[in-house]
Amino acid sequence: MLGCLASGAPVEPHTVNAQARILSVDPHQPFRAIAISHEPAPSPQQWSRVRRRILDGLRRHDPQGQILVRDRTGLLLALVPTLGDPSAVVEQLNRLLSDEELSRSLFIASGEPAATLAAAGQSCRQALSALEIGVYRGQRGKVTQCTEVILEVLLVHNNWVSRRIIHSRLGALLEKPHLVETLRSYIACDMALQRTAEELVVHPNTVAYRLRQIAALTGRDMRSVSDLADLQVALMALDVVEMRKDLDNGRPDLRSLLLA
Repeated sequence: MLGCLASGAPVEPHTVNAQARILSVDPHQPFRAIAISHEPAPSPQQWSRVRRRILDGLRRHDPQGQILVRDRTGLLLALVPTLGDPSAVVEQLNRLLSDEELSRSLFIASGEPAATLAAAGQSCRQALSALEIGVYRGQRGKVTQCTEVILEVLLVHNNWVSRRIIHSRLGALLEKPHLVETLRSYIACDMALQRTAEELVVHPNTVAYRLRQIAALTGRDMRSVSDLADLQVALMALDVVEMRKDLDNGRPDLRSLLLA
C-alpha cells in the first residue's frame, strides 16, 4: 500500500481505508512521511541494527503502533501518524541524530503532514524529493524538511524551467566556475566581503574584483537583496540540473530503488 501511495498512481480512498483497517491502522488520522538513506551503503546486518533504532525512535511518537514502513537495505520510507503536534516527529528524529554514529551516516527528510492516509502519497513524494536534494547537498545528520527545499523540489520536476532560469540569469557565468563559486559564497556569507574572502581563502580585493565581474556579466547589483535572491534561485536551479545529470549518469534514483 505504501508503495502505491508513494508512486503517484491514482488511489481510491475507500480502497486505502479498507486496506488500512486490515492492518489495524486508522486511515482518518493525519500522517507525515519520513524518508531515510544510509550512506555509505550498509551491510544487511548493519542496516538491520540501524533500522531497528530508527523505528524504536519513531514508535515513541506512535504508541499505537500504526506506522507504515517500506524499506530496502539502506533506504526507508515511513508514514507516521501525527495526531497532536506534527513537528514532534521531526524533533524525535533530531534527537535520534544526536547519536554520532547515526549523524555520520543518515540522510533524513520529511514531507508535509497529510490530513488522511489516502492523501499521504503527496507527503511521501515530498519526502523522497527532499531526500534526493539532501543527499546531493551532503546534508548528513539533519532532517531536511521539504519546505526548506521547496524551490528545488519544484524545479527538479520541471527541467525546462530550471534550464531557462539558469541561462537567463547565469548564462554568462557558466564558463567561469570561479565566479559561480564566488557568487555562492557571497550569498551564503550574507554579502559580507571579508567573510567571503575567508571562505574562499583569497584576498578581499579579489572578491571585490570578482563581484564587479559578476555584476557586469549578469547586469545585477551585488548590493541588492532582490537581485541576489534572483541569482540564488538560479543557483538552486543549477544544482537541480547537476543532480539530474548524476542520475542520468548512473547514480541510483532513491525513489526507483525503494519502489522496485
